[in-house]
Amino acid sequence: MPERLKRQMTRRKSGVDLLMKDPLQRKGSIPLMSLDTAEDDKVDLLELKRRVEDDLHRDEQKLLYLTQNVARAAFLEESMARTLEVFDQRLSSLEAVIHPIHQQTLKLVGAQENLETVGDLLEEAVKQQGVSFKTGRIIRGGITEENLDEYLAAIWEVRSALAYFTDNAPGNPEMQTLFELHARAMATVQSQVKTLLVEDVESPSREEILETRPELAIDAEKIFKTDGAALLKLTGLLLQSDNSTELTRMFAAARGDTITATVDGKQGMARNSSDGSTGTKGIRRGLSLRRRSNSNMNPQAATPQKTPVKASFRQSTSGHKRVPSDQQKVHAGMDVHAEVDDPMATTYEKGSHPFLRLCSVTFVCLVREHTLASRLVETKPEILHQLLRQLYHTKMDSTISMGELLVGNMSRRSVRGATGLSLLDILQTLLVVRRDDLELVLGICNEQTGVRFHQLVASLVKLGHRALFEFQDYIQSDDLKKLPPDGTVHELTSTTLAFITSLQAYDDIGGFVLGTEGECGSGSDVIDVNVVDNRVGRLVNWVIKVLDVLCNNVSRKARQFEQPALRCTFLINNYDYIFKYIVASPYAEVFREQEPQIDSRYIALIEEQFTAYKRHTWDSIISYTRIDEGLGGANMSKKEREAIKERYSKFNDGFDSIVEAQTRYTVPSSKVRERIISDIIDYVVPHYKRFDDRFRNSGFTQKNPHKYLKYTVGDVEEKIRRLFSAT
Repeated sequence: MPERLKRQMTRRKSGVDLLMKDPLQRKGSIPLMSLDTAEDDKVDLLELKRRVEDDLHRDEQKLLYLTQNVARAAFLEESMARTLEVFDQRLSSLEAVIHPIHQQTLKLVGAQENLETVGDLLEEAVKQQGVSFKTGRIIRGGITEENLDEYLAAIWEVRSALAYFTDNAPGNPEMQTLFELHARAMATVQSQVKTLLVEDVESPSREEILETRPELAIDAEKIFKTDGAALLKLTGLLLQSDNSTELTRMFAAARGDTITATVDGKQGMARNSSDGSTGTKGIRRGLSLRRRSNSNMNPQAATPQKTPVKASFRQSTSGHKRVPSDQQKVHAGMDVHAEVDDPMATTYEKGSHPFLRLCSVTFVCLVREHTLASRLVETKPEILHQLLRQLYHTKMDSTISMGELLVGNMSRRSVRGATGLSLLDILQTLLVVRRDDLELVLGICNEQTGVRFHQLVASLVKLGHRALFEFQDYIQSDDLKKLPPDGTVHELTSTTLAFITSLQAYDDIGGFVLGTEGECGSGSDVIDVNVVDNRVGRLVNWVIKVLDVLCNNVSRKARQFEQPALRCTFLINNYDYIFKYIVASPYAEVFREQEPQIDSRYIALIEEQFTAYKRHTWDSIISYTRIDEGLGGANMSKKEREAIKERYSKFNDGFDSIVEAQTRYTVPSSKVRERIISDIIDYVVPHYKRFDDRFRNSGFTQKNPHKYLKYTVGDVEEKIRRLFSAT
């Protein structure tokens, strides 16, 4: 009986017992249950009994069903065991019958496979035996535009046949024929690669490179004149054949000759001659593959002739004058102003130095070769440096040798003026403009080449440093007797400021050179123009020192003038010319940072000469216009009249002398000239007007008034305005 039902029946029994007790005894206990409640509990007990009996009946039915199923399963198990026993007996009998048949079948299958293998081997042997006959016609016929893929396939067939005979029949006579065919084919391929490396690769002329034409920007798609498919396939064959060493040799030879022709200016000539002969623009576009002809029987016949590297004169574009190449100019120690006698020449065209042109063309060509080589070895990029190293080493070695020759030539002569500008131009190109190209090239060259190059740059830096201070020393020691007769700006001043102005284009590299103090070392990592420092300030500080030296030299030159007025005019002109440069210079603020008093210093120098000019020129004649107390009046004595005549005469003579002399003076600056004339008028005319107003109509002369009254006030002013008319 469930526990819950037991608890319920116990509670109900307790309630009945309580109801049966005496009411007095139940006082304070739970209330008496009503008769209705007792009746309900009885009904619940009957319902509970009925449900329990129903559950018991269902459980008995389930038990009966399970018992029947267990009996049926036991019967089925016994039947299955008997069936399996019979099947096992029959399977054993079948195996005893089939096993001999299976063994015989396996033997027959093995024999069939052996027959098939022998057949395949015989078929392969017959196929390989016929390779030489099949491919010989193609290989001996040479490569054409139409049969390139077929030719390459024939080479692979020959290689496959050689590998087959090497593994299976090393003594087969057919191998000798195959070896000969393969050697002939590879010779033809190498010949075509050499030809295509020259004729199917875009090679801009030197003039195009120096003009920095935008279309020469390196684009991997514009390296070839055609699509470059033939060259890429042929070089791919060489790479797959582990012929990278031979490819490197051919690449260095073919492309080296092309670069040499470009540097010497012959590439442009070839392009021009092609234009004239074919009527098309540039060298013929398209594959330069040999057509089938008798000459194809000799693969070496297509090998391009190497261009001699010896120095030779190139024909000018006009066809009338033979001019030396840039390499010959460097060999001869020439530069763009070598024929100029004046050591102070400052005319230098940026980028025109032969060695600089040589470097620019060479570096552009080498970077283009890097792009070309990258395309050629796309399938095997690990040999890129190997492919380029020999070419780069040869060309950089030649270029560095030219630079060393240039350094040797410059070391034996003066490098000031335009030569110094060309040195800074070379350094700026090498260290700034072409820095990325150089890092690419030197990264492929061997370490020795890199050390040589940096030694060359260090030597050029040393020469550049020497050039700047040679220029300063030259100013200091310039001949004092070389004077302009009209007192204009001295040639030394104009050439110095012209040089300094030209130097502005190289302010960064100039400041770098000055910061080296002429010593850069000789290692491979000593030249670093990317170090941030005050290079412009350093250069401006050097310019201030040069200008001080120039002022000192000009001041000493001025002492050679006999006329004080001319000396003052000369100094005013030169000081003003220098001061104008400082004010108008793009580095005006840097000048003031380096020397805060520079403006006031030069203004003081100019004002000092203005004052000296007036003192030496006009004070003497103004003294003749002095009016002494008591001089003149209604009844002048003869002595007074003579004194007035003498003053007029001396003024006239002195004024005529000054005007005659200073009319030939030159003051280039209109502003300075107007100021001088204005100061003279303000200084002289009032004195003369006061004197002339006092004595012109005083009757001091009766016989020869024109002799003394030579100039009116207006005449004096007009004469003064004509001063410095030589300007």
